[in-house]
Amino acid sequence: MNWIKFLFVLFLLLQYSASLKAQEIQNYSDDLLLNQSKLPEQSVEDSKQGISFYLDQQENEPTSQLDGDYLLKTLKREIWDQDSSNWINDSLYEYSYNGKNLIDTSISNKWRNGNVWGNEMKLTFSYDSNDRLSFSNEFYWEGYWREYYRYYYDYYGNGNIYHINVHTSTGTEWLYVAMYTYSYNTNSDTTMIVLRVLDLYHGWWVYAWKDEFNYDSNNVLIKKTRFDHYYLPDWMPEINDLYFYNDAGNKTENIRQEWNNTDSTWVNDYRYLYEYGINNILLSTLYHDWQSDSSNWVNVWRETYNYTPQNKIATMIKETWTPEAGWQNYVLRTYYYDVNNNWTEKLTQLWDGSDWKNYYRHLATWLEPVSVEEEQITLNSYYLYNNFSNPFNPSTKIKFRIPVQDWNDNTKISLKVYDVLGNEIVTLVNEQKPAGEYEVEFEGNGLSSGIYFYTLKAGNFSETKKMILLK
Repeated sequence: MNWIKFLFVLFLLLQYSASLKAQEIQNYSDDLLLNQSKLPEQSVEDSKQGISFYLDQQENEPTSQLDGDYLLKTLKREIWDQDSSNWINDSLYEYSYNGKNLIDTSISNKWRNGNVWGNEMKLTFSYDSNDRLSFSNEFYWEGYWREYYRYYYDYYGNGNIYHINVHTSTGTEWLYVAMYTYSYNTNSDTTMIVLRVLDLYHGWWVYAWKDEFNYDSNNVLIKKTRFDHYYLPDWMPEINDLYFYNDAGNKTENIRQEWNNTDSTWVNDYRYLYEYGINNILLSTLYHDWQSDSSNWVNVWRETYNYTPQNKIATMIKETWTPEAGWQNYVLRTYYYDVNNNWTEKLTQLWDGSDWKNYYRHLATWLEPVSVEEEQITLNSYYLYNNFSNPFNPSTKIKFRIPVQDWNDNTKISLKVYDVLGNEIVTLVNEQKPAGEYEVEFEGNGLSSGIYFYTLKAGNFSETKKMILLK
């Protein structure tokens, strides 16, 4: 019976974390190379109440806007106490990095008894010789750091994630309990993610779910479908996401659908509509619910965004809709920045009917990265990094590596940039190069905002990645 209880809890944990792992981990190693840190924005309670911002969720994606070259050192959340008119500590996140500016430890703390920080959770990260995430641990504080999960990462020869293997502790032994498997097309776009979990009661592996990704002829994602399996006889459709874009490559609509088993059809659930300014900067996000009885979309909430002259977020306002009153203020977030354009405070306020009242705030401190000396190249495969920064304006840097064993005098290296229609914009590299690591700069002057692709070719190797020009 204890094994059955353990299995039930394990399934709940895996189901809770599966989407986050599947969406974020495929490029997690590259994100860390870009000094990217996942920033917790709000509590679970805030999220359920709708206080969180949709744009925050997008910022926490792997391709989110970066705060320059700086590394996040601490992130503290404080809650406003109306009775004392003071900010009260709530949570604290601390980050440390290795000699290559890759995050190696993340510790979360909770303010306890009104006077001391107490440990909550710790994550540690290890990397292979190619600076790719190879192993991570998950600890929880129980008077000591108790290790609960271990994650092992395997890669294809081109550097794309292949497997994430999850091990969990029963207290007396480590069990191999879950495996994520990733598939890609020739452009290195993710085409499928499959999760399998161990049935501890029977001792065999079962399929849990899979995500399938579909792209148009320009390698732009147009559909993502989730299928469930578990103990079902076959794959069963569950949810469907449809994506639509304008001519500049900006996403204008995202429709979520759910599978109706009775009619074997997809039924609309909700959608997001996106509005852009003259420079293709996102101005607003509108959320609609689908009303099946009237077959209409109805307003629920909307967010509007204002920016600094440096194209950093200045304010976000969230409004809710009622047919009787129309749009009503709900949440306001105001950003503050230091001289290096790193955000230092995010102030969140609620509307009380006549004025904005403090609710909570996040305070951040940043580290300047250490200088990383060049090391002897020992790679056994080509590698194309994510461009930095991304989004960019007006220029971005693209880095790639050529392995020793695959290089010869006749190997020509080609690096080209294309628009969303497949038209070649510029050739950045087209020559023989010896083994090593290289970085080139791409200038977006004279180009319109939107999505662009860069492709590295060398012999039989070819890889394409996406970048966003945001003016």
